[in-house]
Amino acid sequence: MTTIIILSCNKDDDNVITLTFPDFVTKKFSMVISGDILGSVRASTSNNANINYAIISQQPSGAVRINPNNGDLIVEDFTLLNSNTDTSVVLEVRASANGLVETATITIQVEGVEDIDGDGVLDTIDSDIYNPCSPDQNQDFTDYNPNNRIWKISDCDADQISNGDEISEGTNPYNADSDGDGINDNIDPERLNPCFPEQFPGYANYDPINPLWLDADCDQDGVINSTELMDGTDPYTNSDCPLYYINTSIWEGSLKVQTLIGNELFDVLGPITGNAECGELVLIGDILSFGDCENPPTTTIKLEQFVPNVKEGRVIVESQNYDCTTPPDIINSLVDGTYTEESKTIRVKLQIMSSGFTFTSEILITPLN
Repeated sequence: MTTIIILSCNKDDDNVITLTFPDFVTKKFSMVISGDILGSVRASTSNNANINYAIISQQPSGAVRINPNNGDLIVEDFTLLNSNTDTSVVLEVRASANGLVETATITIQVEGVEDIDGDGVLDTIDSDIYNPCSPDQNQDFTDYNPNNRIWKISDCDADQISNGDEISEGTNPYNADSDGDGINDNIDPERLNPCFPEQFPGYANYDPINPLWLDADCDQDGVINSTELMDGTDPYTNSDCPLYYINTSIWEGSLKVQTLIGNELFDVLGPITGNAECGELVLIGDILSFGDCENPPTTTIKLEQFVPNVKEGRVIVESQNYDCTTPPDIINSLVDGTYTEESKTIRVKLQIMSSGFTFTSEILITPLN
């Protein structure tokens, strides 16, 4: 410590102005991160003048910076302070006031740790000791140090939620979709509810290995999602329909059927009704307008998604009887038709073989209301 004394230039003023700036050694910190305030250097003057602070030198260079107005020592590069062994940073700091200048030696001490970044990998084998998210880990990883400050401020699953906040909320810091419902945590209104938001039948963007999702029952049919997967049923509908089959209930009930002749549509006289089954629709009624059916014929059409989790696909009518005449006519698809859930439209070109001749008819099917 040095004390500088300066005498007032006023002959009537007997006050002596002094600037005192002591050396000091900090306590031993256990872990520091960039932005931490480690403490404040304090010089004093006998007349309480404003003091300005500056770092003259430090070893290693660039470890800390100083607030020139209040002497706060702030971590600039945490990698220079954290190590496997005890670390010291030695600063020469200048204080100036009233034309006086004084220096002090400041020693900052940091205790060594075996795993600087808290990722559960000892620094002796860690390829990046200051990156808590390297190496990548799977969603079941739990060997991290939840109290490590470097680990806590990081975001290892890149979901815009820090590891520390994930621990506080009970979500998974190594899985951007903690509940496995296909909605990332940063936009999921219920991050630990794999069945919210509700999804449509055939939904397939879930994570089939996520334990929260597997143990849930998203269609509330008393069968958990994992069992539905094993059974090949849809965890998002309480029917027994095989997984990925579409929900044909769109066309359940009264239907409007039109025949396309040239570029014109003509209504088929009803009534025509639809019974929805697993990926199939049973049409009851004279969809071909034969007009001489003793009993309403039934025609079964199959609907298949082009790919899972889309709302359109192909329509197939396999060869079957069309019971309007004796012997019965035969009806099937000339080519695969199409359906779209958005417009609730089924379009299919049918081939009819009747009493030695064959003709085709293209029909459109939509709900009546």
